[in-house]
Amino acid sequence: SEIRVSGSPKIGPRSIVNSSGWDFPMPLFSINPAQLELKLRKELPIQSISIRRRLIPPRLEIEVKERKPIAFADKRIPDGKEKGMLDESGQWMPMKMASKTSPPETDIYVEGWMPSHKAWISTILKNQEKLGSPLRKITIKPNGDINLTTQDFEAIQLGNNGIFLKEQINALQQLSKKLPTSFINQEGTILDITDPSKPEFQIPKALSK
Repeated sequence: SEIRVSGSPKIGPRSIVNSSGWDFPMPLFSINPAQLELKLRKELPIQSISIRRRLIPPRLEIEVKERKPIAFADKRIPDGKEKGMLDESGQWMPMKMASKTSPPETDIYVEGWMPSHKAWISTILKNQEKLGSPLRKITIKPNGDINLTTQDFEAIQLGNNGIFLKEQINALQQLSKKLPTSFINQEGTILDITDPSKPEFQIPKALSK
């Protein structure tokens, strides 16, 4: 009753108590706000947090900004793959943490997440309406190459040079408007825009005849 939480409909006093790792009840003056903040950041989907200790009346005031997952994901680990989710910054959220907030509004999947690629992933997710057709999947290969799967294209190759990413997104938007329907949504067709100034198509032999 002495814990007040604002800023999130999902994170309340009970979540704070359960995630603190401390035994309650406990004296208010014995709570270290800095230590509590570090603990909560590890356990809860929190983007930012402010903790204030009030002595009169005695209470703990906590204001949080929630991390919201926007894509499902997996990443490679020594024993195989670990499933999780990503927030809008492309940052990894363990499934235990992500399950404590609202699920993504779409079924976009990021396969092979790497911390080195989170900024690129974030840019793609934030600009997905510019891809020409709905985004379905982002694949990060072990060598760092990025492939996209959209409603219209089974495979769009972006390579691993993030400096071209915004140009590639613009090129893809323009191509989606100009391509004949025979190139769209054909199984096995690969669009290579590693060099956005020279997009290339790899078309199955059956379609090229």
